[in-house]
Amino acid sequence: MNDSLHERLRRAADDTEHPLTTDITDLLGRARHERSRRRTLTARAAVLTAAALIGTTLGVRAVLPDDSRPAAQEEPRSTTPTSADVPLHEGDIVRRCLPQLEKYEELPQYEGTGDTPARQWRIPRERDYRAGDLVALQDRRGSRNRVLCVVPEAGHEHDEVPFSAYEPAASRPAAVAQRCSEEFLPQADLDFRTGEFLGHPDRQMPDLRRATVAAVDSAGPVLEVLLDLGGKHFACALSPVTWDAGPFGVGRTAPEGYAIWVQGSATGASGKSIVDEDATYYYAAGTMPKDAARIEVTLVTGSTFTVPVTDGNYAFVHKEPGTGGVVSYDYRVLDVRGAVLHEGTDRM
Repeated sequence: MNDSLHERLRRAADDTEHPLTTDITDLLGRARHERSRRRTLTARAAVLTAAALIGTTLGVRAVLPDDSRPAAQEEPRSTTPTSADVPLHEGDIVRRCLPQLEKYEELPQYEGTGDTPARQWRIPRERDYRAGDLVALQDRRGSRNRVLCVVPEAGHEHDEVPFSAYEPAASRPAAVAQRCSEEFLPQADLDFRTGEFLGHPDRQMPDLRRATVAAVDSAGPVLEVLLDLGGKHFACALSPVTWDAGPFGVGRTAPEGYAIWVQGSATGASGKSIVDEDATYYYAAGTMPKDAARIEVTLVTGSTFTVPVTDGNYAFVHKEPGTGGVVSYDYRVLDVRGAVLHEGTDRM
């Protein structure tokens, strides 16, 4: 690892509210590897990146100005409304969610999920959940990938809830913030004597459901989001729950002037993935000085794309079809007059 990259990772992890406990070698491997594999059963907390983290094809790209950013809590719940707005206990939530977990058996990365008993599931976040909320569940032994559930009303536990119910549209900021918050999980430690993951609910991790969406981009079902929570920024990459590869992860961003750090992830044959498409996604989100107007990215293949920067905020995801895999890139940051503010390169 070169000194510059080491310093960027150190700065990204230097959060006094929630210090990074993941081994630096493991973190580097996640950040620079061409695939983010959900099939690997590793306990992962927040994936903190150096300057950016997120993405999808240049689809619906929107950067929201300060005066029009909707607060996440202002949008009505997107799921079945609840008649009793009372927080539920963990045991009740797990019991209600069990029927929803059966459909995960269709996917190889979730094998055995439907047979896991209620006592083996835990809620990793210390927060209130009510009927209609999205909730993440983790296997107490760490032998299963985390799963999502929309908490049903009592008596509606067996109502069908498709996987699409967990996938927010870019136009629904409250749902986007809720999904990102449930993916922002606390670090879990493995007890080598028992084989169980210890991590208890973390009271210090921020509840991103209260964050506003400062910038968002989408490419099909993949989202890259920049969240603002009280002046602290978080990058969130979301791909479908049914995918075993693709952009995925949530973490604090570390401002680095005009510098950006793009991540890449391959799906389909090039990523040895079950996802039924051959493509590579490049994604990032973050902040930079407000005189920046756009970012121009050029892949070594010759493919180029432009990312708008509004009020210092940006988020993008770019999809390259085919089996070429992740490649290196150059980029330029320009102001409104087209003057170059910064140039950079990265060899993936």
